[in-house]
Amino acid sequence: MFVKPFAVFIFAVASGSILADEGKPKFFLEAPLQQSSDNLGKSKIWKPTSNGLTRFNLILPSHGITEALKYQDTASLFYLSRIDDTGLSLIGEINRGFDLLVRPEKLTFGYHSKATTTFSYTIGVQKKDDVISPMVGGQFKYITGSRSLAEYFLSLSNSSLDAIFAHTGLTHDENSEVIWSLSSDSNKLSATYGRRWFDLTHHLDFLAELGLNSSGLVIGGQLEREFEGATGYIGALNDISPGTIEVILGVRFNIGQGSKVRLENDAHLLSNHATTLNSLRRRSLPALWRSNIDIKKEQDSIR
Repeated sequence: MFVKPFAVFIFAVASGSILADEGKPKFFLEAPLQQSSDNLGKSKIWKPTSNGLTRFNLILPSHGITEALKYQDTASLFYLSRIDDTGLSLIGEINRGFDLLVRPEKLTFGYHSKATTTFSYTIGVQKKDDVISPMVGGQFKYITGSRSLAEYFLSLSNSSLDAIFAHTGLTHDENSEVIWSLSSDSNKLSATYGRRWFDLTHHLDFLAELGLNSSGLVIGGQLEREFEGATGYIGALNDISPGTIEVILGVRFNIGQGSKVRLENDAHLLSNHATTLNSLRRRSLPALWRSNIDIKKEQDSIR
């Protein structure tokens, strides 16, 4: 029963992603540039952002900008720039959109909007056990260190009250991140320790999780691969006490700058709720540069 709607939604969301990408800011002109005076002389600052967070300042020297415009190539400008690590911080830009979650036993659709830098809310509907009910939710996040983030999630409907706390931090070498999670819903309490290794092999990430819930020990893992505007994941979840093993299968689409769609089966890792810090690593800067900086509309503005 799940295969057909799964395929229909994939087609619909993929088509929507193509349309949404057309209006997605990419050009250098749309990056938050500021004037700066330092030992490089007249320069500009670019602050890459991802998932509502920022960490680095790139100081772009004027002579590097001139060379990039002359040769119509921004690659050398990246390596000529000075990179300052200012630590994680939340950004105050407006973020709103729609969220759709589709599982065999649950469907939720809501509209979310950022109320403050740290708090956003969601209103929508939920279908569970063939009962459709209104749903409200909220997400509160705050910085706990130069490379760590804490988040609270709350969702309330006629049939359930779900609360999740997650703390995510990059390891010292930034090859992985550690995720501590606590969850409470209508059926059980859960506490988990998760760890995600980045670029384990062939651009695959691996998320492993060990946890305790009301039924006992739970262990699971999933392989993740990011594509253009989407992330797919597959794995398994083993509930030790009853000895059950469930398959994890899902895909997450990012549409435009605020909307998300998740299509997955009922088995999932609690750590997957947390915001990943993968794109906030130093090693991710070149990829962010390539996807956000374009020279087509840059010349008139910089001069």
